[in-house]
Amino acid sequence: MLLLRQLTQKELGEKVGFSSKTADSRIRKYEKNIMAPQTEIRNKLADALDADLSALSDINIQTYEDVMHTLFLFEEEFDMDIDRTEEKTTLSFDNHNKKIAPLITYLYTWHCNKNLLFFMIFLL
Repeated sequence: MLLLRQLTQKELGEKVGFSSKTADSRIRKYEKNIMAPQTEIRNKLADALDADLSALSDINIQTYEDVMHTLFLFEEEFDMDIDRTEEKTTLSFDNHNKKIAPLITYLYTWHCNKNLLFFMIFLL
């Protein structure tokens, strides 16, 4: 979420109301599951990130059946498609589907950041 909103940990912490001295360390502890934010802080984090509170909740997928249930929901709600070749099974979304434009943007941002991280590690 921080990457999507282009916020540093310190900036997010300050938006939530933490002092500038502790803002980044508090957010870092939440991100690393060292501390869990209280309900009031979770609400402030969701507001600061302009995100639904459920986006900050842990997803509890433990079995392949859980994965399949989630994928069926994606297919139904987001028009996800599945394709299979000998080499790969892929899940895809129509980039021109205006109904899911935010999802497409998030996936694109994830893709770009993943590639950027790969190149940064490769260059080191």
